[in-house]
Amino acid sequence: MRRDALVVGINLYPCLKDTSNSKAKHLTTPAVDAEKIAQLLEADQDFRVIRLPESRINGKFQVDPNKSVSADELLEAITKLFLPSEDLDTALLFFAGHGLQKPLGTLKQTLLATSDANPQLKKWNGILLRDLWEIIKQSYVKEQIIWIDCCYGGELLNFKENEFPNAHNRFLIAASHSSEVAYERFDGKHGVLSGALIEGLDSEKIDHHSWITARTLGAFVDTQLKKYYAETKIPQQPQIRIPDQEIRLVKGRGQPSVNQRSDTNKSQFDLSASTETKPALSHCSSDLEKLQQEADYVLNDIRSDIGGFKLDRTDLIANAQKKILEASVIEIVGSSGVGKSAVLKTLVEYQQKEGQVVVLSGDRIAGTGWSSYAGALQLKQPLNKLILALSINTQPIIFIDGIDRITETGKQTVIKDLFYTLAEIPLSEDGSRHWKVVFSTREENLREVYKWLNWQALGEPVRLEVPELTQAELQSVVEHIPRLKPLLSLSQLSPILKNPLMLKLLEDPRMLPNLEDLPPIATEIEVSNVWWSRVVIGQNPIIGEGREQILTSLGEKAVKSPGTRLRIENANPEAVVSLKQDRILIQDIDRRLFRFGHDLLEDWVMLRVINEYREELPAYLKELGEPFGLLRAVQLVGVALLESHVTAEFWINLIEQVEQASELSPRWRQALLTAPLVSPRCSELLNKAEPILIADNARRLIELLVALRTLEVMPNFSLMYLFTKAELESSDRVMPILMSDPIPRWSVWEPFMGWLLKRINDLPSSIRPEVVKLMEIWQVKSPTGSIYRKEIGEIAIAWLKEQEASRGW
Repeated sequence: MRRDALVVGINLYPCLKDTSNSKAKHLTTPAVDAEKIAQLLEADQDFRVIRLPESRINGKFQVDPNKSVSADELLEAITKLFLPSEDLDTALLFFAGHGLQKPLGTLKQTLLATSDANPQLKKWNGILLRDLWEIIKQSYVKEQIIWIDCCYGGELLNFKENEFPNAHNRFLIAASHSSEVAYERFDGKHGVLSGALIEGLDSEKIDHHSWITARTLGAFVDTQLKKYYAETKIPQQPQIRIPDQEIRLVKGRGQPSVNQRSDTNKSQFDLSASTETKPALSHCSSDLEKLQQEADYVLNDIRSDIGGFKLDRTDLIANAQKKILEASVIEIVGSSGVGKSAVLKTLVEYQQKEGQVVVLSGDRIAGTGWSSYAGALQLKQPLNKLILALSINTQPIIFIDGIDRITETGKQTVIKDLFYTLAEIPLSEDGSRHWKVVFSTREENLREVYKWLNWQALGEPVRLEVPELTQAELQSVVEHIPRLKPLLSLSQLSPILKNPLMLKLLEDPRMLPNLEDLPPIATEIEVSNVWWSRVVIGQNPIIGEGREQILTSLGEKAVKSPGTRLRIENANPEAVVSLKQDRILIQDIDRRLFRFGHDLLEDWVMLRVINEYREELPAYLKELGEPFGLLRAVQLVGVALLESHVTAEFWINLIEQVEQASELSPRWRQALLTAPLVSPRCSELLNKAEPILIADNARRLIELLVALRTLEVMPNFSLMYLFTKAELESSDRVMPILMSDPIPRWSVWEPFMGWLLKRINDLPSSIRPEVVKLMEIWQVKSPTGSIYRKEIGEIAIAWLKEQEASRGW
C-alpha cells in the first residue's frame, strides 16, 4: 500500500506588503508546523513524505524556513501528488502559509499564496483553491487528504463533490471559514490548526494496537479548537469534512494502558454510568434548550391540516411507531405533497411525551460539518456530550425532515458527523441500538440520499411509505370543506384530490371561486398554472405583479442552489407581506432570509425560470453548476411540454438538445425521458409520444425501458445479510449490490406497465429483451395476486411458444 504526503510550509513572502514601504509579511510558524507534521507522518513509515521547500539541515532533509517557493513549484508538486504516474492509495497535502483573496469582479477567490505573490503588482502567484479542486476532481487516488492552515481556506469545502468520475474517500480540514482569517497560537509556536493537528497525530499517545483515523483526528481537532477559542476568544472556526469511509492515518506507537482506547470510547457513551450522564445533562442544559427551540421552529413550519381540518391517519402512525421499535433507521418516503412531513411531525409530538428529541430540517442545515452547524445554533458542548445528555430518554430519536434537500457536501457532513457519533454508542444488552433516526424524503430522491449517507453505521433502514389519501380520508376532508364535494364526482381529478398538498391548494377559494366554471386541474402542471394565475397574481394587478416579480427573482437564485434560504431585494413591501401571509414564503426569525413554504412550490417557481431558458437549456444547466435539486423542475419542464402540445415534438427536441451536450451529466436526459411516467396522464402522454418512441426500431422506447428498471427503483435492503459487519461499515460495494436486485417504485411502474402490456404485441419485437427484464422484476418483486401478474405470465408463455414454433421444437 503506497501512501504519499506533500507538506508545504512557506515562511518567506518578500513582496507581500500593505504598501511599497511597509515590512514584508513573512511568517514564522509554517515551516516548523510542516516539518513537525512530516515527522509524525513518516515516524512509523506510514507515509512517504515530500517536503516543500526542502534543504539538508543538520545532516537530514527538512522543511527550510529560509527558502522560497514559487507558484510553478507548488503547482508541479501538487499535480504529481494527486495525478501520479503510478498507482497511489493515499495522497495527503498539508499547506501552511498565507491565504489571499483574489478579486474577481465582485467575487473573491482564495489563493494558496507562494513566495512570489505580489498583489500590488497584480501578481496573484500560488494556486487557487478552485484549481486545486479541479486537480483532485481528476485524481484517481482512492484516499485524498487535504489540510490547509491559512486564511480563508474554508472555501475548499464549499465546492460540490457530486458527479465525480469515481468514488473518493476525501478528508478535508481548513483552519477557518472562507470569510475568516487564520491565527497563530499566542505562544507563537504553531498555527492554531497546525498545533491541534500535531497533537492529534502524536502516535506515542495511542497504543500500538490502534490507529489515528480521519474520524478521531477530525473530532480531536474540532474539540481542541473549540477549547482554544473558549480560552483565548480567537474567532476561528475550523471547517472539517469527514470521509464517507474510514481512513487510517498513523499507527499507534504507545504502550497499552490499563484502560484500552476502545474501553475509553465505550465509557464515553456508557448510558448506565449515571455519574457521567448527570453532569453531562447539567452542562448541556443551555444547548438542549437551543435544540428544543430549533425543533419548535421546524415543527411550526410543518402544516398538518387541510383548511383547518387535521387528518386522523391513525393506522399509518401506528405502523410508523411499530417500525421505530423494530429498526434504528426509519425512512418516511412518498411522492411530493403526500404528507411525509405531517407524519414526521405527528411522530415527534408522540415522542416528546417521553422526553426531548432532536428535530432537524434539511432546509435549515448549515455549515460544513457538525461543528460549524453547532456554531450557527450557538451550541457550546461537543456532539458526544449532547448525545450522552439526551441518552437518558426512554427512546432517544433524531428526526430529520427532508433529508433529500441536503444536497451540498458540507451540509451532508453535518448529518454524517451525527451518524458517526451515534455509531460509537455501544449496543444494548439485547444487541439493539438505543438511539433511532427517522428521516423523510421524496421517494424518487432516496437513491441519491444513500449515495452520501453513512447509513451502514446504524444498520438496515426500514421504510414507511406514506400513501395518497384513501377514499374515506378524502370524504372526511370534503365533509369539513363542503364546497369541494362536487369535485369528488369528477374521475379525472382523482390523482390530484388524493394528494394532501394539492387538496390544500384547491381549498383556497381563489383557486376555485366558481366550481361551475372549472379550470383544467387534473395534473400537477395544470394546478401549478392555475395557482400562479389566480393565487400568485390574483385580481389585484399591482400587488400581483409585485408578487410575480419577487417569486421570479427568488426562482432565479433558487435554481443555482435549490433548497437554500434567499434574500429579497428591492421588493414591494406589501407584496412581501402578502406572500408571507399565504405561506408561499417563510421568513427566518429576526433575519431577512426567506425560503419557499413547500418544496413543491419551489419546484413550480424553478419550472417557470427554467422554461424561460428552454431553448438554451444545456448551457444554462452548465452555468448553474448542474445542481441535483433542480432535477424535478427539469423533469416538470418535460411534462409541461407533453401536456401542453398536440404532439411530442417539443419534448423530443429538448431531449435531443440535452443529448448533444456531451459534457452534461446523463441525469438531465434521463429526467426528461422519464417525464411522461410521473404525470397522472401517463398513458395519454405515452400514446402521444408513441410514434417517436417506436421510430428507428423503437430506440427511444428501449431507452425508456432501461431508464425505468435502473432509475425508477430503490435499494433492496433484504440483501444486507450478504455482508459482514466490517464490510457494511467500510465497503463501497454495499450499495451497488443492493441495487443489483432493486425494488420497483410501484407508483411509476404500474401505470407504465398497464400502457405497455395493452399494446405489447403491436410494438417492434426489438423491445422484447428489455421487456422481459421488466416482466421478470415485476413477477419476482410484486406480491402474489398483484395486478398484471397473470397477463405477464400469459405473454411469456405465448412468446415461448413462438420461439418453439420458429425453431421447430
